[in-house]
Amino acid sequence: GLDGEEFKPRPAVKSELTSKTYLNKLFLERGFSATDLNNYLDCPLKYFYQNLLRLTRGQEKYLLYGTAVHQTLKDFFDRYRAGERWPAAKMLARFKFYLSRQPFAATDLADSWAKGRRALAGYLQHYHYRWPDKIINEYVIRGVDFGRGIKLNGKIDKLEFVTGENRVRVVDYKSSL
Repeated sequence: GLDGEEFKPRPAVKSELTSKTYLNKLFLERGFSATDLNNYLDCPLKYFYQNLLRLTRGQEKYLLYGTAVHQTLKDFFDRYRAGERWPAAKMLARFKFYLSRQPFAATDLADSWAKGRRALAGYLQHYHYRWPDKIINEYVIRGVDFGRGIKLNGKIDKLEFVTGENRVRVVDYKSSL
């Protein structure tokens, strides 16, 4: 027989995700990166769900495209730092390789290839003359303290030591479809 027990409402359970103590601890442990700041400025909820809670979501085509562009530029500038100068064709071949490793739908792959081909070739043509010989790729920042327990963490895509000047140019790659 049914005694009604299985139909009683369950007591409310408070999630850790809504606990201020938990969220503060999470924020202080993870620190705050440039990407975190950009997402927060774009939309505080975007930062909250994507960066603080790190909720998983399907890989969107612009993220896949951005990953391929970033990996291509990292390889390009690793070789550049070693004194090797790639022609546009070699850079684009590397981009095609990285695109092929992403789980794109066929039409998204074609769109990403077309856009990336134009963007990377244009980037190389437009900026190649201003790259100094001394650069650092993927510079890791850990625990730069802003006080009150807030720390800056992350990775700078590229540092360029400007020739003949006492300054460094900070480069953050941005891509979109």
